[in-house]
Parts: sequence; C-alpha cells; structure tokens
Amino acid sequence: MKKIFFLAIVLACFCTMSCQNTSKGGFTLSGTVKNAEQLQGVFQEDMMQSILELAKTQFDAQGKFSITLKEQPKAGIYGLHIGKKQMLFVFNGTEKKVELEADLSTLKTIEYKVKGSEDTESYLQMMTSVFAKQKGLPEIKQFVENTKNPLLGTLVCLLTTDFLRKEHIGLHQNNIKRIEAAFPNSQYAKEYTELVQKIEQADAAQQPQAQASNIQIGSMAPDIQLPDPSGKMYALSALKGKIVLLDFWASWCGPCRKANPEVVSAYERYKDKGFTVFSVSLDKQKEAWQNAIKQDRLNWEYHVSDLRFWDSAPAQTYGVRGIPQQYLIDRAGKIAAIVPAGQSVEPFLKKMF
Repeated sequence: MKKIFFLAIVLACFCTMSCQNTSKGGFTLSGTVKNAEQLQGVFQEDMMQSILELAKTQFDAQGKFSITLKEQPKAGIYGLHIGKKQMLFVFNGTEKKVELEADLSTLKTIEYKVKGSEDTESYLQMMTSVFAKQKGLPEIKQFVENTKNPLLGTLVCLLTTDFLRKEHIGLHQNNIKRIEAAFPNSQYAKEYTELVQKIEQADAAQQPQAQASNIQIGSMAPDIQLPDPSGKMYALSALKGKIVLLDFWASWCGPCRKANPEVVSAYERYKDKGFTVFSVSLDKQKEAWQNAIKQDRLNWEYHVSDLRFWDSAPAQTYGVRGIPQQYLIDRAGKIAAIVPAGQSVEPFLKKMF
C-alpha cells in the first residue's frame, strides 16, 4: 500500500504492465532539469515490486536532455529518475511528445512543469494544491472518483491521504473496478486487488491483537526488538529514561512522507532534552526504506523493520490499522499519548517538556 515509488516513495502500489497494448508511432521526452548538469537520468515504468527500464539519458552542461522511444508508452505510471530523485508521469497512452521543465533542488515538493501529457499536468496541479493546503479530503475524494484515467485517480489517492486505512477500502475497490473497466485483464488491477486484500487481512488480524495487548494511555509500551538497515538490533525498552516518539511509517506511504518534516522538526527541537524517535517501517524493500530515510533526513539512530509490510509483528502488537501511527512513550516506558492520525505531535510534546 516497491521499489522506489514517490519521494521516497510509496509508489509501491503501481503496477501498470499490460494496461493496454503498446501504441505505435514513436515517443519523445525532452526538456531541461536545472542542477542536473552532466548527470545521468533513467526513464522507467514504475511497478509494484520492480521497475522496467526504458531508456537512459545524459544531461548536458545546461541540464538539457532528450529521450526517444520507437513506440508510444502504454497507459501507466512512469518516472524519470536522477539518482535518488524522481519526476512522475501519468500517461493515458496517447502521448507522443512530452516536454519537461524542472529543478533538481525542488522535486521534494513536486515542483516541475510538463507539456504534452494531460494527465500528468492534472496530477501536478492536484499535488501542488494539496501541498499548498488549498485542497483537502473532500476535494481529493472527488478528484479520485471522477478523473477519467483511473490510474491518475489512484496515484493521487495513494499519495495524498490516509486512504490506506481500513475505512477507505470502499474507495480502493471502486478504483479497481474503474481500472478493470478501462483496461481489461490489467495486471495493475490484479495486484491492486491483492493490496486491498492485504489491508483487510491485516485489519482482521490486528483488531483482536490490539485488544489483547491492551494498548492504552498509562500502560507499559510493549517492547520492540528489530534490526536497522545494517542489521544492528535495537530494542524500544532500552530507551527508558528518554521520551520516545514511536512512529509507524513506510517509504511508500504518502501521508507518512508528508508528516516526516514535522517529526524531524520535533526531533531537532527536543533531542537535547532527552527526546528521540523510534521509527518502525512497514516497508518490504530495504532499498526503498533506506532511500526514504536519507531523502527525508530522518537523522535519529533508531530505524527498525522486519520488512513484512502489513504483517509487521510490532504493527500487529500495537494494533496499527493505518499509517502514520504515532505513540508518545514517557521516561518510565509507559504510553503517555496516542497521537490521532493527521495531528501534530508538537502539542503533546509541549506538555511533557
């Protein structure tokens, strides 16, 4: 709900193989990317568990580039990757000539311009409005449900909201139906269905476990012992004496990535007062997890994961039904606060310092 889908991202949910037959007629992608001078770019189709590399390009001394394909790309989600940064495109299968203007230093907030791809332009307009907080949940849902290309709606859905939560299963299922109608026998729809089933299964498994573990304010925080990306083991219980933000997140989770700057800000503000963050990732791919840590500048020591997606053992123990999910743990190791989804941890921290 992978390999490198979005800002570090979540793009874990987009397998667009076989959406429709590849069109003939050729295709070009060209333009300028500032601060990418003399770097290499890779144009690829981003899939759920892997990527399909289509072409490589070398940026010149002015950041200009040009990519030519013999055939038009089919409808799907594509990316131009420069190192660990990327620009996403949503194609409907009619694109022949696409022009890009971007700046490598502003890609984190999706600030780039595209001509020649109507759906990519719609994607960028919507994401810009969301980042500027000009559009909220009602507008996002309306966009997702009404956009002509269901892959466009699905991408925006998964990157901008907490639609990975169980209560939004209905919207996911509607997206799948629209994809199946637009692209019969789509591999994308098949894997999207598997994702929704995973969410439902995780919810069913977590609910009784959450009750059994008695996760509530004032109770002792269940211990978590998992490795970091290098294999070093960390235990939550070893942090007694500190105030800890237990943060469940993932590289593929758009809302998590949007919330990370605030977590970073809280860490920088209170780290010298005995505060730290213990991050538990629900990733499946180590590389995507590591890239997101670096890209979002999550500079604290404690990053752990069992790389089991929604089957993550700590997530089940804590009854996590959606991410981001955060718990504040006091110096005695007890749960001091459960931060509601979408709310800032800052007011809770102010009460503790």
